[in-house]
Amino acid sequence: MQKELIGRGATQLLSEYLSSLNVKKLLLVTGKSSYQNCGAQQAFDAVLAGYDCFYYNEFSPNPKFEEVMSGVELARGEGVDLIIAVGGGSAIDVAKCIAAFYPSPGQELQLATGESRLEVDPLPSIAVPTTAGTGSEATHFAVIYVDGKKYSLAAQSLLPIAVILDSTYSENLPPYITASTGFDALCQAVESYWAVGSTTESRAYAAEAISLLLTHLPISVNAPKQLSREKVLYAAHLAGKAINISKTTAPHALSYTITSLYGVPHGHAAALTLGAFFAYHAPEKALEINGHLTSEEFQLRMTELFNLLGVTSPAEAKRFWYELMKNCGLDLKLGNTKVSESPELGSIVASVNLERLKNHPVKFSEAQLLELLGTVP
Repeated sequence: MQKELIGRGATQLLSEYLSSLNVKKLLLVTGKSSYQNCGAQQAFDAVLAGYDCFYYNEFSPNPKFEEVMSGVELARGEGVDLIIAVGGGSAIDVAKCIAAFYPSPGQELQLATGESRLEVDPLPSIAVPTTAGTGSEATHFAVIYVDGKKYSLAAQSLLPIAVILDSTYSENLPPYITASTGFDALCQAVESYWAVGSTTESRAYAAEAISLLLTHLPISVNAPKQLSREKVLYAAHLAGKAINISKTTAPHALSYTITSLYGVPHGHAAALTLGAFFAYHAPEKALEINGHLTSEEFQLRMTELFNLLGVTSPAEAKRFWYELMKNCGLDLKLGNTKVSESPELGSIVASVNLERLKNHPVKFSEAQLLELLGTVP
């Protein structure tokens, strides 16, 4: 069971928790400038004053294998007992990968590419998200890039043993980052709700996340208050817990190439296409359902989602989604081009491995995905 330390100033609770772990040497994986700018450095310097601390921040937003290995070498050289990740999703992913590779010298590349499974327990880690969106602190996945190709490590033992949800560190985030990361969490929650892999438990997490985000994300973007920051951070954690069970679906699969081609941040990229899926999921369409779902079960989930959004139809859900994006300052265009008019639609669709869409409730061909992207406003 993951330990959760929640609330503004919750970092101060870390001292007592660490004393119960009998650790002495810590590796802190942090953002380069964000660690100081968000106030985390000052807080952690005080809390960790009695420990031998080592720091690593030499990694890209899409962490490369070589960058992770530099962190592994530092951790091994110093003989650390515990890793603490303080930052966004990239910092937390890097920490998880270092933790996974640490006890398995010579097997790192095979672990990264999935040729070998993680059979030795990783170093324990603690995650402290400083943005509210990725939910990485609540998942047993970690993303790493090998020779430009994206891989995902997955093992239950990669779940951090504890998480600190201290909204202090997200209080000064600019509106756009707040919106983009917040929509990442909202996309995760919606996708988790309709995913083939969803369960009663994951839908409960997702439903609570959706309700909190619909209320508090616009406030956090447009007129930030302490309470709204806390609620959005917690909602992102709930969304992470939801996808930890269910995984994500088509909007996330499409988002990676949109980010790559246009430089649109991940949450914004996922949100751009998600709204169109509401209309495409309409019961009057001849839908071929994926996995074990029945058509009735799928439409029930969609009805429940509509209720959460406060709408009554697929078309209304689509309108609501894109209005919410605009209200949070997220542009519906890719640069100066509408998504539906992008010359790169074929590349976006071609980049998606259709096998990866098996968790989406509806089956798609490339032609159908192209048709759907053509309906994004």
